[in-house]
Amino acid sequence: MDAQRAALMQTDVAQPALAATSLGYLKLLRWLAVEPSMLGGHSFGEFVALHAAGCFDEPTLLRLAEARGRFMREGLQSDDGGTMAAVDASAEVLQSLLSTHGVVLANLNAPEQTVISGPTGAVDQAIAACRDAGLHAQLLPVACAFHSPLVAPAQQRLGELLRDTRMEGRVIRSIRIQPPANIRPTPRR
Repeated sequence: MDAQRAALMQTDVAQPALAATSLGYLKLLRWLAVEPSMLGGHSFGEFVALHAAGCFDEPTLLRLAEARGRFMREGLQSDDGGTMAAVDASAEVLQSLLSTHGVVLANLNAPEQTVISGPTGAVDQAIAACRDAGLHAQLLPVACAFHSPLVAPAQQRLGELLRDTRMEGRVIRSIRIQPPANIRPTPRR
């Protein structure tokens, strides 16, 4: 089991595995006659949402997932692919606290939970700085520092592949919403 878990932690294995799992869930939802009125996703979820919306077929989703994982693995400049951590603090609080630690703000999960990403040593130092400041910070079990400069070399190759990928329908590139005041996402601990 540990060997399987270790293999799934490698991004070139994890990306196609996420695609296959997502396809299974989509088929289950369709079998249950659950049809969305709109779709969206974050990071790899954008690919799944595009497939679910009919922009491209299953083989294309699987091909893109394999390529994305491979491009990220091949693009890493060192053995340290980096890591990520979730911190129970707003982006504003973290920007000033972590400006000298060599990490980036990778995702805003909730108004009071931000994910940081970067080289392993830098993330470890950032976690320590957060804890010293009284903030809860938790290392995330990830294959590398997603949404950081460490995986940026994969962007150009993936962009070229996407430009050559036929997509059907209308795609809205980016939407940012603020949740209603009476809904407060609960940070994951």
